[in-house]
Amino acid sequence: MWKVRVVFTVFLLTVAIGRGVAAPADNLQTPAAQSNRQLQLLIAKLPVCHDSAFYYNLVADIVTTAVRCDSLDHLPNAKGKVRPQYHRANAQTVGRIRHQLIDGGLYFYQKDNLRALALLQLYLNTQHHPLFHKQQQETGLASFYAGRIAYGMKDYALAERYADVALKDNDYAREAAQLKIYCMKNHIANEEDAQTYIRTLQALYEKDRGNAHYRGLIIEFYSERGMHAELASFVDTELARHHKDKLLWALKGDTEMQAHRWDVAINAYQHAVVLDSLFLPALYNIGICYTSKAIQTRDSIETGGGQITQKQIAAIRHLLADGQPYLEKARRLDPLRHTVDWAPPLYQVYYALGDPRAEEVKRLIKM
Repeated sequence: MWKVRVVFTVFLLTVAIGRGVAAPADNLQTPAAQSNRQLQLLIAKLPVCHDSAFYYNLVADIVTTAVRCDSLDHLPNAKGKVRPQYHRANAQTVGRIRHQLIDGGLYFYQKDNLRALALLQLYLNTQHHPLFHKQQQETGLASFYAGRIAYGMKDYALAERYADVALKDNDYAREAAQLKIYCMKNHIANEEDAQTYIRTLQALYEKDRGNAHYRGLIIEFYSERGMHAELASFVDTELARHHKDKLLWALKGDTEMQAHRWDVAINAYQHAVVLDSLFLPALYNIGICYTSKAIQTRDSIETGGGQITQKQIAAIRHLLADGQPYLEKARRLDPLRHTVDWAPPLYQVYYALGDPRAEEVKRLIKM
């Protein structure tokens, strides 16, 4: 796209240079005239410039020089009158060139981000200048990429400022909103910032329910702060809308598991497994829930000081047996234990049930 724009601009510049920008003879030594001559010399280099990096740096020099020239051009003359000589012609010529600052920013993006940001900032900082303010602006595009670059540099305040500008452009509003919320997340300094962040995040998610980034950030916020009740409520609300989402069911299982509500957790994980029979974390956690419930049952009996009965022993063994096939399936799916370490709980089950395979699994634990 930028090549087409460059060719078209070079053609127009050739015509403009051919016409020239004349000035009265008695004005040839004024600062404005000298600045304009410098500007025309820079413009004349564009048609013969074949190096992209040099070309875009030249574009920046042209825009900067044009702004300086225009300031000098509007200074009062000896009679106190303001009679600009170069404004109209430079507005037309440099106005067409200025748009290439965005092309330059995109060219340098991820090659030289400092240079990319400088070009985009020059474009944005000159949008209201009298030379350019009547032209169609691409503020949303420039602001969005300036914000992304600033975010990559960890300048979150600057990135958020540009994201706010990009939010006003419908073409970039969705991406800019995501950028803004990530900036806010990395800029949390106190509880007030945290509450502002989560309220903004919730409002954005309410408007864009399909945005997995927002959902993940809400879950992360509640999880990192130990806000289990809020997390559980959020997950239940989400499941009412997305009951076929295995990750949400697994997350519900996680929250219930942390609260030691083993049966509710098992039920949630089983919903996830129905949706994906090879969902390894859910399979493994079902096994863990059964074994954890068995251990909790035994411990509660011992803590109460009572004598454990054969019926209670049978109930505990039954829980362990219920968890066994899930741990064994986890073993088949992940034999090298890259994702879940099934060996300790499976050994525990085999040992308690008197299964001879316990010794084989015990050796794996020591590896």
